Amino acid sequence: MCRLRDTCCNTVRFAAMLMVLMPLPAAVGSTTGFAEETKSTENGLQIAVEEVRLNTTTGLDALNGQLIIRVVVTNNSDAQIKLDQSQFSFTCADKADRCNAAVVNPLLPAPLQLAAGETKEGWMGMNITYRSMDEPRLNLVWENGDERLTIDLNQTLRVSSGFKTTLMGPNDCLAVIELQRTVDQPATWILAEEFKRLKALKIRNVVLDVKADSKQKAVQTSYVTRTALAAWLASVAEGQAPQRFAFMTQVKSPVQFPNFTVAGMGSRDATGIASSGSENIYQDDRDVAIASCLNDVYDRIPLAAALSDLDHPEPGIRRAAIEKNIDRLTNEELQAVIDSSKTQSTAHQRLIAENLYRVSAPNAVTALQQFVESGNAEASQAALTSLVKSSSPKAAESLKKIWHAKDSGPAMKRDVVSAVLDVSDFRHCDLLSDYARDLILQSAVQPPDKIELADVPADSDVLQPRVFSELPSATYLEDEPPQRSLSSDASILKKVLAFLADHSEVDVLQTARSELLNISNITIQDVVADFILQASNDYDSAELAGKYIRQRLTPQNDASAAPSDELQTGQTSREPLDSKARLRKLTSSCINTIKRFPDSSYTEALLQLTQESGGSASLSRLAFPAIMRCATDEQLNKMINDFDSFDRYNRPQFLNQLGSINHPQWLSLTRTCLDGDETAWNMALTSLRDRGTPEAIMVIVDKLTELRQNAESAKSGELDPKLYRLADRLIMHLNTSIHPEARRAINLCDRSSIKQLVDLAYNSRRQAFGSDPHRNEVAEAYRFRRQKQYEEARLVYDKILQIDPFYAQAYVSRSSLYLREGKPELAMADLDEAVRLDPDDALTESMVALAKIRLGRTVEGIAQMEKIVADVPEMQTFVRRDSLYNLACVYGRATERETAVGKREQYRTRGMEVLKDCTFREVGFDDVEHIENDPDLNVFHDHPEWPALLKKIAENEEASAGN
Repeated sequence: MCRLRDTCCNTVRFAAMLMVLMPLPAAVGSTTGFAEETKSTENGLQIAVEEVRLNTTTGLDALNGQLIIRVVVTNNSDAQIKLDQSQFSFTCADKADRCNAAVVNPLLPAPLQLAAGETKEGWMGMNITYRSMDEPRLNLVWENGDERLTIDLNQTLRVSSGFKTTLMGPNDCLAVIELQRTVDQPATWILAEEFKRLKALKIRNVVLDVKADSKQKAVQTSYVTRTALAAWLASVAEGQAPQRFAFMTQVKSPVQFPNFTVAGMGSRDATGIASSGSENIYQDDRDVAIASCLNDVYDRIPLAAALSDLDHPEPGIRRAAIEKNIDRLTNEELQAVIDSSKTQSTAHQRLIAENLYRVSAPNAVTALQQFVESGNAEASQAALTSLVKSSSPKAAESLKKIWHAKDSGPAMKRDVVSAVLDVSDFRHCDLLSDYARDLILQSAVQPPDKIELADVPADSDVLQPRVFSELPSATYLEDEPPQRSLSSDASILKKVLAFLADHSEVDVLQTARSELLNISNITIQDVVADFILQASNDYDSAELAGKYIRQRLTPQNDASAAPSDELQTGQTSREPLDSKARLRKLTSSCINTIKRFPDSSYTEALLQLTQESGGSASLSRLAFPAIMRCATDEQLNKMINDFDSFDRYNRPQFLNQLGSINHPQWLSLTRTCLDGDETAWNMALTSLRDRGTPEAIMVIVDKLTELRQNAESAKSGELDPKLYRLADRLIMHLNTSIHPEARRAINLCDRSSIKQLVDLAYNSRRQAFGSDPHRNEVAEAYRFRRQKQYEEARLVYDKILQIDPFYAQAYVSRSSLYLREGKPELAMADLDEAVRLDPDDALTESMVALAKIRLGRTVEGIAQMEKIVADVPEMQTFVRRDSLYNLACVYGRATERETAVGKREQYRTRGMEVLKDCTFREVGFDDVEHIENDPDLNVFHDHPEWPALLKKIAENEEASAGN
């Protein structure tokens, strides 16, 4: 078928610890506080293993990773002993393997002479592959002569992991499992056993408290393993999705619990991706994990039993008891709890304060106010949040007292605002309005001619803040001037205004409108402008928006010079601005406002700002869409004429914007750019590619055609470096297009006399296949074809073409399968479509020639194939090789159909000559399996030169594999 693209008396002590490390850190601290399992032989040999770890790279249904062991060797005898790595081995599921010396700080990089009383430590490792879901037997073995010591690593794992389970809570209903290691695959073996034991005890609530040290947490495992571990942990909780990603085999926990949480692993799961379930089993700390696990429990127990846990020594139990029972206390009981908390830790005071919102009793509100006024910052913040959340009318009243108190400074008000925003409580919109109004007024300045402060000289040009102490709800204090943190203020103000807008609270709108142009800080001014424009319609906002824009665009405050013609109707800036300061004022908010209220008077100012020093690509990307919205036809034509004067940031943005509006001069400008330097090429090609219209594609096609024709007619026969780089870019851009003329331009490069173009075209196809959306299906069809399952392969191509009817190569591949099935008419129909979609492709045309032979049009088929070979220059290229191969296939099929003996021999002779030419060349045919199974070449199998041909093809194949 046509070629398609397609020692025994001494006492030795060993202490081993296994760690999941890949690669192993330079220094690893030993784990302390764990009991050692010690074994002894009759000769006094002792081995103690402290910890076991395993690094895997697969899911939990198999082991594929590395076992790393830290071994401590001590010679307690009176004689020197010799140790060698060959004395050590591992067994996994009773299968023995030697230690791997390729670890950091190996114990035995060479044979070791251990002196009497000497101790030596180092690392050993073993690569493990074990295909089973069951825990394998793991052993470390030391042998020397008749002596043998075996350490049960499975048992050591359980001893060294330091896990313990504590029952606590009402009626010991909660099991807290402490695990002194990261959750890895060996940890799941331990946990699975413990989970089954707890299930047998009818425990319903379980907290896993992971207490891995910092070195253990830094251990890296593969993404697949981490994901599998996350799915396994999720499967412990009833109702949780056992997995969030597809696995060939999903390993689940053997039992589930109604309430299950994990502490010590952060708020994210083992993959580092936030859990997507409706409930998150991961908690930041043990206390929260315990409390969340016991929430339901305290709903079902007597109050006396619950009250007994308010002073429980376990913080998590105490938290759960307070959260679920504080609203069940009498006033006297509540006051006793509050009074008791004041002599306890900060954390306990915060816990009480953050739960008092659940209580509507007056003494709860009084206590919250006392917490706010206390010197305990954590309890104060928690109390503020409680006051905001509280449904008690007295809470809102108390909050207002705090807000308006004389000693209530900006920090306190910001805390109140933050609490309101966090809780999202609309009942306190009046406080947010006060805050927003005050911050806007504080940020505003008085024009110099309106300043009436006695301590300011009359000729001063300093912009003064308003006398903030005279404003309603003043927040200005001498110890915290208005300049304290304008960026922080802007961020808070933005959130406040958005909150007010969402709740249709726009009382502050009038202040925002009247003070917008007086705000000196551009960040705050942008926030206020965005608020005004969001809360108002365009008709009401147009005039104010124009003043805001002109204020930003006005170059300087020069009383001796009139403003520019374009901006003279606007309000000028009251501060002199250098170039960089002006650029800073051209913010995204300002530009978006310009796009909403475009005016041709802004065009020149915007263009000037983008070209001044300090400009950038990001600024140009923001500004040019606005420029294009504002520019008149005359202004656009002037910019086109001045295109060469634009800097490297502005030219590509202008070109892209011209393309986006399909300006009549855009294509001619891109053609001019393609004749320029490399920066201009990339700029034009990017713009053409982004548009993707037939006209844009034809500009690239025409340039590649011009380049190819000029190179083929030149005497040098090759491209200079500059043209080679241009050709590379042109082909790269065209190769992403399915436009027939784009395909034709590349196909003509395939058969060009310029080998550089041939190679570029070939390499572009190879690179494109890496991102081909159908590459997996094509590979599947190829496997079916190699297995001679032709119908299955054809069905794959049928499916591809149903999804993508413009995928030309699928038509070619399916046509070859039709020929295999003896259906040349269907093959020709597919090839006609392929030629239409991918014209001038030499290999597609080869298939057409072969189909003609199969249809009985022998002379026509041979003539077409001979012309194809004649058109493909004689060079060491794959297209030349494959064209020769396909010509041989044509002669092979022609020989089969020919009845005249002389003609048959003529065809067979020509076919073998072509096959030899195809094989005995630098880029020679190199697929033995293909040629042996190609029915088009059956007539050559008994040819005297066939064995030599196969031998050479095998040599080519071996050489190709070596490369």
